[in-house]
Amino acid sequence: MSPIRFSPEFTGRIRGESGDSDLASSRFITTPVYSDDGCPSEMPPRTISSVPMEDGPKVSFENLAKCYRQNQQKQTRRKNLEQRLHATKVSMGVSARLVRVGATVQRGLVDRLRHDDKANFISLYQTLIDLQESCDSAFRRHFHQQDPLEDWPSSPEPTVDHAPDFFVQLSPQSRTDLIEILQLVRTDPQFLFERLCSLTPAQLGALVSSSAPSWDAGDLTSPSTPRSRNYPSFSKRSISTSIPVKDHVLAFERADAISTMLFNAFAAPLDSDAPEAKLRLDVWSSVCAKLIADGSSRFHPLLSHILAAWSMGSDWKAKPKFELYLMDILQTGAFLLEHVDTPPGLNFDAELPDPLKTDVAEEFFASAVDDLFRLLDDPDGGLPAGVMELSSAILQKLDRQDCRDRFLEFLLTHWYFPKFLYGALTFPEV
Repeated sequence: MSPIRFSPEFTGRIRGESGDSDLASSRFITTPVYSDDGCPSEMPPRTISSVPMEDGPKVSFENLAKCYRQNQQKQTRRKNLEQRLHATKVSMGVSARLVRVGATVQRGLVDRLRHDDKANFISLYQTLIDLQESCDSAFRRHFHQQDPLEDWPSSPEPTVDHAPDFFVQLSPQSRTDLIEILQLVRTDPQFLFERLCSLTPAQLGALVSSSAPSWDAGDLTSPSTPRSRNYPSFSKRSISTSIPVKDHVLAFERADAISTMLFNAFAAPLDSDAPEAKLRLDVWSSVCAKLIADGSSRFHPLLSHILAAWSMGSDWKAKPKFELYLMDILQTGAFLLEHVDTPPGLNFDAELPDPLKTDVAEEFFASAVDDLFRLLDDPDGGLPAGVMELSSAILQKLDRQDCRDRFLEFLLTHWYFPKFLYGALTFPEV
């Protein structure tokens, strides 16, 4: 068979020498048309296909392995950071509980100290220490992870988030119902108002009594209880007072329904500007406004507990001036404790003069009251910041003037003066 011979025109086109169709710059492959004798004809070339000539990027096995390892490290780092974020949130919640429980214990300790109840004082103090150590050990055991900024191990283990055992043991339907109830408690004031209104007086009393012992002084030492310089009359009361405080510490707010609704159902602290704190303020100011508009006095103990909770979680700007005021009246009023000599010529069976009912004493008391009102009238004094914020939100949600007047009357005459201010005067230690 004779070899195939190409014409000069075709050869030049293949080599890129032709000016009319430069194959070197073309992206098309052309083939000639042959005649019967095997020679290419003079027909123009025919395009049979168009094939891209670009090559894709090449990745070596070493680079692929390096990228895979970096991706695994990033995934492990992300999981560790998520675990640390979860642990931080849990730690903040537990710390907030410890602060509130510690405030209750402090009031109980002051009450035990005043009544010289050493046994219950030591027991209550040790209970708080044991609770704090238990929380610390549990946190270290469940949430202590490797610092994500440290060197990565050769084979990192994936971090698994463990849900609480209580939630895991629930059925799927129970989980759905629980989440729905929590969502309603967190976001629906009407739901809370209807549930509270549906409670009987006994149930409402149990709800309030199951809460933490209020910081109001009347809950520890009733102002109506006659005081005596001899404390044996308080022996039974001192035993019974310490038991609820200790039970509250051991329960760690698990049996405190009011604290659960006010604090534990939300993630942010009370004095924060976070969206969770604003949500809590909006929900519970609406609930309190509805309770005030209802007009029933049976909700007054519950409203007192809510106001006390808001006062505990916020700053009272008048506190430094108030402490100086107390020190001043204690110093200037020390003469009231001085021994009063028996007037000459007084009968043996006659009643001794009362040093608290003299003209000088009356003048001192009037001056002390005036100084107290001047202190509270200061722009930085008055109500605690949290109570002021809550009260303003409640007033904005009360449409009728009679409801606003009713709330202001309750705020000042039923809570602020007889409970908050009385507690600050009687228990300055807390």
